[in-house]
This record gives sequence, C-alpha cells and structure tokens, in this order.
Amino acid sequence: MTAGKGGRNDSPVYTSDEHGKIVIPRLERGTYVLKEIAAPNGYKPLEDDFEFIVANGEIFLPTGTTAPKEWRLEDSRTGGYTLTVVNQVLYVFPTTGGVGIYAPIALGAVLMCTSAVLIIKRKRETA
Repeated sequence: MTAGKGGRNDSPVYTSDEHGKIVIPRLERGTYVLKEIAAPNGYKPLEDDFEFIVANGEIFLPTGTTAPKEWRLEDSRTGGYTLTVVNQVLYVFPTTGGVGIYAPIALGAVLMCTSAVLIIKRKRETA
C-alpha cells in the first residue's frame, strides 16, 4: 500500500496487519492517493486507487467522488488515520467432511457387501 502526496514517486509504503488495517501518521494538508501495490496471498488486488484530501486535520473526498466500498479511512485516536482495506477472496475451497458424505459411503458399503455375498454364493453353487 502506498500513500502519495501529489503523485510523488517517493511515497511511503505501509503494510496492513492481519485484519487489513493500516495506521497512517498525521498527514500534512494536501491531496493524497492511496494505491494497493500487493494484495495478501489468496486475495484479489484492488483495481482502483483512493484519493482523499486532508485539510484542517480532517479527511475529505474530492467533490463528486465516493470512496470505494473496499476502503474505509477514519481519523484515529492514536494521532493518525486508520485505513481498513477489504480484499475479495480469489477462490474458495469446497468444504469437505460434512453430513452429505454419509449417504454415498453407506451406498458404497451396501454395494460392496452385496457383491461379496453374490460372489460367495456363485462360488458355492459352482463347487
């Protein structure tokens, strides 16, 4: 995650914690752009940058814009700002071991026992 003022290339880089939160120190007055440079493993990176304005110690959005639903930037009591980023999961593993496995297991066991009984019967008849 980078936070840059006025499109500068020397923007600081911040890393989120395990909850997707970043604490950014107090910022000078100006317009800033937040850009996600890498998403956590297994998550889709955000496509849109987030532009905001700092003035008089408060955060504003540029006129006519709305914050992306994945970003939440709030004033923090710790003397900075708290940025929460919500990334989409790239893929979801199927659940296994649920109640739905018992019917196929029981059916398979019944089929195996039935075939074993039929094989033994057939061997006795031919002997």
